[in-house]
Amino acid sequence: MKIKLLLLLTATFAVSGYAQCVTTIFSSDENSFAFRPDGTLWTWGRNQYGQLGDGTKQERLAPIQVVSAVGWKEIAPARMHTVGLKQDGTLWSWGNNEVGQLGAGTAPEGLVPVQVGTATDWKTISGGNLHTLALKNDGTLWGWGNNGAGELGNYQNNTNLFAPTQIGTANDWKAISASYFRSFVIKNNGTLWGCGGNQFGQLGNGNNGSQYVLTQIGTDNDWLRISAARGTHTLALKTNGTLWVWGQNDQRQLGDGTTTNRNTPFQLGTDTWLDIANGTFHSVAVKSDGTLWQWGNTIATQNGNNSVNLPVPTQVGTENDWKSVSAGSFCSFAIKNDNSLWAWGYNGNGRFGDGTTTNQLLPKLVLGCPLGTGEFTAADLNLYPNPVKDKLYWENAPAWHQYEVYSLLGQKIKGGAITSGEQAIGLDNLSSGLYLVTFYTENGQSQTFKILKD
Repeated sequence: MKIKLLLLLTATFAVSGYAQCVTTIFSSDENSFAFRPDGTLWTWGRNQYGQLGDGTKQERLAPIQVVSAVGWKEIAPARMHTVGLKQDGTLWSWGNNEVGQLGAGTAPEGLVPVQVGTATDWKTISGGNLHTLALKNDGTLWGWGNNGAGELGNYQNNTNLFAPTQIGTANDWKAISASYFRSFVIKNNGTLWGCGGNQFGQLGNGNNGSQYVLTQIGTDNDWLRISAARGTHTLALKTNGTLWVWGQNDQRQLGDGTTTNRNTPFQLGTDTWLDIANGTFHSVAVKSDGTLWQWGNTIATQNGNNSVNLPVPTQVGTENDWKSVSAGSFCSFAIKNDNSLWAWGYNGNGRFGDGTTTNQLLPKLVLGCPLGTGEFTAADLNLYPNPVKDKLYWENAPAWHQYEVYSLLGQKIKGGAITSGEQAIGLDNLSSGLYLVTFYTENGQSQTFKILKD
């Protein structure tokens, strides 16, 4: 009877599973944060300054929940610190604070989120290399942290700021991008402004000199979004979906087929794009047709081994169901329409969050939601990672006390008891392939999941 039941369950699974697992990802150089559909915040990767916000400095190879994991609206990870905006408009920060980038005084670091001031009218945030930008609901611009390159604007003495400080008096700002030792801001009228380091022309204002006050970049008034956090090149989208690039190009990260730096915005082709992300020496983007593209130095190891230097945008795979991208230092992330998260590149310090440090030249599934069936349902129930390598974890599950693993033919492979409080089972001794895992509660209810053993 058990075998017949499992065969029926197998037939009910759709191949397109892994739906609605990650809604948004925010990446820094070596760590990332992701929202799940239930609003909880998860993180993984390098943590030497406490930038994961879990109360430790322990590196995390697989996703864990951030302390105070609910109520978040937006996360802005920077190189060594993180800033978070909650739904109630309050601002929080954690990680390294050597130059005041937390905005919460002069303490050298914070291992858990700490509220920045008492204001409840913050609208959006952005984390740069060692500085932070934020907008308030009234359209005013604020900044704090490192100012050695003039990235905070309006402060010609280059003094670091240890608390949120208003930049100028304008109140018509609508979008911000705290970038690598520079800052970009877009006004309500669509004009683009910038300040900070500019030795490679990365500000796009026509010269290579640093700017210590916010300066308008060109005269166009149709800018939509900037991506420049990880490197000294800049990507931008206009309201018509066209892609523009400028800055350093020694690794072909501008994608124009040359290695020539550009100090003014240059339109890259005529296609339209959905999303863009700049890594340290590469770029990744999604076109309007849902295809995934990358260019520049797409390194799979940090020392350059197994690297591919792409001079122009080159399609990744053939799928056309991608919707958003993010990039770190030597690694890339992309989310599909089914909200599955994929990663590729260099995986040192657990940058992918897949439980390993194995590099990937092509996108690998990192977080996908399992498909379930059985006698009970739980909307927030989730198992991860899937594919699984060693341990299978769960969250928001009933009080399971037993599990069984079956092949797709209904053969029982293993099983065992689950001690109260446990949230993982070991599957490291399974061969690669597809399996069914059934969990049981004490009163006999069950739920079965299809998992892929990597």
